[in-house]
Amino acid sequence: MNILLIEDDFMIAQSIQRLLALEGMQVDWVNNGIEGLQILASKPIELVLLDIGLPSMSGFEVLHKIRQKSQVAVIVISARDQVQDRLNILQQGGDDYLVKPFDFDELVARIHAVLRRTQLQKMPMDTLNYKDLALDLTQHQAYWQGELLEFSKKEWILLESFLTTPVKIFSKTELEDKLYQYEQDINSNTVEVYIHKIRQKLDKDFIKTIRGFGYRLG
Repeated sequence: MNILLIEDDFMIAQSIQRLLALEGMQVDWVNNGIEGLQILASKPIELVLLDIGLPSMSGFEVLHKIRQKSQVAVIVISARDQVQDRLNILQQGGDDYLVKPFDFDELVARIHAVLRRTQLQKMPMDTLNYKDLALDLTQHQAYWQGELLEFSKKEWILLESFLTTPVKIFSKTELEDKLYQYEQDINSNTVEVYIHKIRQKLDKDFIKTIRGFGYRLG
């Protein structure tokens, strides 16, 4: 995940950059809006963390210029806690507003939440959604918490079946039948193997085992 941090406070920027790196995020940091806009125009960025009190060009101006050319997700981080400041940011196209000082875990949670929302807004109508998973049936792509995730053909078959009828309990035989057209010789534990792989990629409770009946979404 590529994030652009526009923040003029060295200590704050260094902390954010270091901690987000531990979360597996690549952070480009600049201390002014002009350089931030240049980076945004030159490389793929998934989310911008934008301070308001910047030198030369305020965060309000930077956001206005971003929205003239891009719909990239933007979270404003600022010490300003006035309601009007928040309203102005949201009205200008900001996706979220976080007041300094903030808890780092909250920042990470807000980043993931904003990316989920923006990703889902880009989804075509032919999409299946359940909790944090979205299956784009047109492009044959899966998104978990807003991020692209790879599934094998058989994993996809099972997931599409579950998301098409999310309240249904599927027996093991039903799921085997869905896989037979792709694999003639299915082992007795084939369904368990692929459900285990799906749980490893998503969440162990995403698909629940209903003893004596089969499986359903959690």
